[in-house]
Amino acid sequence: MHIKQSTHATLTSHGIDYHIFEWIFDCFLSFLLKQILSLQNCKDSSSCSESSSLVSDHCLQLWNDFYINTNNAFTYKQNANVPIQRTHSSMFFRLRTGHCRLYYHLHRIGLHPNGLCDECNSAKTVEHFLIYCEQYTSARTKLRQSMQKLQIRFHWMQILRDDKANPFIIAYIKQTGRKL
Repeated sequence: MHIKQSTHATLTSHGIDYHIFEWIFDCFLSFLLKQILSLQNCKDSSSCSESSSLVSDHCLQLWNDFYINTNNAFTYKQNANVPIQRTHSSMFFRLRTGHCRLYYHLHRIGLHPNGLCDECNSAKTVEHFLIYCEQYTSARTKLRQSMQKLQIRFHWMQILRDDKANPFIIAYIKQTGRKL
């Protein structure tokens, strides 16, 4: 139970809704337990309960090791100490997942004919928009300089991952005039 409480506190401190995690975890755990118990031919309820508790603790520990303690470009943990407006939070979520109003995603859902940038004729992805698009060179120069001052590598996943970059990304998007 201690692991479950510490996981709840850790997830909450990282801005993650614990109830969603708990629901997914419970579904996974019940499936896993059925598999284990069928292999062990568990007849005694006390040994089944003990097995359940061990599996539960182990799964929570795996979750902590994999997600909470991970520090790579593909995971994002919102800093609870940095306040952010809901509109900006939604925008960053869309950028991080690629589900935004850039042509590439619109093409994937059938709302744009080809998904290509009008200026560059390349796929208009989040990476293209933030790093490469020729249409936004002057705005990008300011963004790049800001990232250098913050010592953040100018890579689209890195700048979207670091909360210190948020105000500069917001300024960049305002300068480009794009609705995301």
